[in-house]
Amino acid sequence: MKFFYLTGLFSALVLLSAFVYPTNETAETTNEIEDLDVIFRVEICAYENHVPHDKVVQMRSFGKVKVVRKDGMAHYYSKPYATEAQVISDLPHYINVGFEDAFEVAEIDNEFYTLDEYHQILEDKEGIIRIHK
Repeated sequence: MKFFYLTGLFSALVLLSAFVYPTNETAETTNEIEDLDVIFRVEICAYENHVPHDKVVQMRSFGKVKVVRKDGMAHYYSKPYATEAQVISDLPHYINVGFEDAFEVAEIDNEFYTLDEYHQILEDKEGIIRIHK
């Protein structure tokens, strides 16, 4: 009976150590392109002062809209999309309902970038040489 108990305890410790003590490979790759935490959204509109009532009503139909205040303006962003292709395919919907200036953005660490800027970030990250010990 002790054998089964000790075997189970040993197995649990081995599995737990894999999570508590990551290998060097896991620790070294935290900032690689694949690990870039990005959320795609549509910037629906941006206003300096008040938002017209008809635009507010329309945005309410989109569900939860993220509002970010920066540079003296309020920027309104759509729901999050998992992929760039999804946000590109949904952009015409926002334009067709009256937000002609809407465009796709990538959100990285609460900062918003156009898709061109996002692609530049990816190119810059690919150019980084990593030295593994």
